[in-house]
Amino acid sequence: YLLIIAIVILGFINSVSVRWSTRVQDIFTYTKIIALLMIIITGFVQISLEFQSPFEGSNWNPGSIAKAFYSGLFSYAGWNYLNCMIEEMKNPKRDLPIAIVFSCLVVTIVYTLANVAYITVVSLNEILTTPAVAVTFANRIYGPAWWIMPIFVAFSTFGGVNGNMLTTSRIFFVASRESHMPRFISFLHKDKLTPIPAVLFTVRIKFNSSVE
Repeated sequence: YLLIIAIVILGFINSVSVRWSTRVQDIFTYTKIIALLMIIITGFVQISLEFQSPFEGSNWNPGSIAKAFYSGLFSYAGWNYLNCMIEEMKNPKRDLPIAIVFSCLVVTIVYTLANVAYITVVSLNEILTTPAVAVTFANRIYGPAWWIMPIFVAFSTFGGVNGNMLTTSRIFFVASRESHMPRFISFLHKDKLTPIPAVLFTVRIKFNSSVE
């Protein structure tokens, strides 16, 4: 039910204003970065205390390494969504390459440091089995304040859904404009200039996915 509520709220925001949807994305991106910085700083403190055998149990089989890259790909996604927003940019020729390079560097550095922080507190077996590593980490380290991390995780998820809706609706919009989908999906609101039919179509697709 929470997912459906989130989809409805985000569908409304994306239908009303592009600026609103991008601001929502910015806000929840900042909260995610704050949470990751908390984890990284805590991890640096823990490194000096109990950082032993970080590669224990590692499998160096090429197939396993390839699977690890594939499994971790989603965490580093986001740069690929920028291409979907190129028509919203004032100077895409300049801004798109900068945004892709900068985002890839920041995400790689921050997520790598966060994973190093995780293994200073959470065992490798727990990392593989726990549904939310950040919550397990916070439960071990932050004591009574552990509850703040699930909130950050929820914010991160909300931001992820918004980013996906923002970009996916543009894919449907362009596909319709190129006659690959029904024409009405490429319509824009005459005042708000938002692709409301494409957003509603995206909401419908997400409803089906959430029910399944």
